Amino acid sequence: MTQQILNAIFIGSIYALFAVGYTLVFGVLDVLNLAHSAVFMLGAVITYSLVALHGMPFLPAAVIAVLVCGLLGLLIEFVALRPLRRRNAPPISALISTIGLALIFVAIVEQATPGSFFSWLRRYGAEPDVPRARADD
Repeated sequence: MTQQILNAIFIGSIYALFAVGYTLVFGVLDVLNLAHSAVFMLGAVITYSLVALHGMPFLPAAVIAVLVCGLLGLLIEFVALRPLRRRNAPPISALISTIGLALIFVAIVEQATPGSFFSWLRRYGAEPDVPRARADD
């Protein structure tokens, strides 16, 4: 019972974090950025890959992930959202752009398996899990 209460608090805090992020971005920029959750997911994947696959301590890995996600947010602002605001595009265009970015980020993480283009996220890259036969066998 205690574990379920802690799980509920943890999941509720994640939902609150998403809600605060959406509210902050919408309140300041007047744009509903639906790539917010994908950037959050990308930060979790970066932290995981640095800790579990590359042996880095958690705190520096989390700081690096936060910095990368912050830079990604700036990149989204300057490349995708600011040009739309300059052209006085309708709000739906920013919404569609951020949905597309979210789909791209999710596809990048899904493709981060051994043998794929983004195999740098894993330690062994394109190495198969099966042992190779040696030449002298």
